[in-house]
Amino acid sequence: AKCPYLEPFAELILRDCRVGSAGARALAESPYVANLTYLDLWKNRVGNGGARALAASPHLERVRELSLRDNRI
Repeated sequence: AKCPYLEPFAELILRDCRVGSAGARALAESPYVANLTYLDLWKNRVGNGGARALAASPHLERVRELSLRDNRI
């Protein structure tokens, strides 16, 4: 989430990577994800807090598809 090389990406797929709620919050707070239109966090142990952070993120306003399938929500 702190990597400036994420900035040009429109899609980010992190399936089964143990991102968790802390990782989801870090992504939500990262200015480098502002160009994402697709974010796939399938099976990553993301809980309610992480999902709320993603939903409220001003940096993820372009996301049109968010996959949180098989998480702890």
